[in-house]
Amino acid sequence: MSRLLIVSRIIPGAEGRVAQIFAESDATDLPGLTGVTHRSLYCLHDLCVHLLETSDVDPDALAAARNHPLFQQVNERLSAHTSPYLPTWRSPRDAIASCFYRWDATDVPASRPASTDASAARPASAGAPAARPASTDTPAAHPAG
Repeated sequence: MSRLLIVSRIIPGAEGRVAQIFAESDATDLPGLTGVTHRSLYCLHDLCVHLLETSDVDPDALAAARNHPLFQQVNERLSAHTSPYLPTWRSPRDAIASCFYRWDATDVPASRPASTDASAARPASAGAPAARPASTDTPAAHPAG
């Protein structure tokens, strides 16, 4: 599974319309073609953050999906309500935020009962999982994904 965070601008007040466009798209075969298994949309003023979770998809299949009429239709419809975050945007890859830190709860050791014994105290970092840099892999994806 991969997570992608796509950043764009949104016209304030257009959140419902953008959500409707994605809901209609998600009811088609497009998520299966692109490997999308989860989508969440977030907004802060005119900033739109689009979280995608995807299964591993053959790159050739993903490239073919970008030319699919459903994919192109979604992007056309979204363009009335969203725009690239960066003025230098040239391709969908330019909209994908890079993850520079990641932590998962599965990394936490089993909890132990709290102790009031001062000798049992240890620094907060002792035994804690080490933070790890996020993967620098940038999977090919497009906002409509």
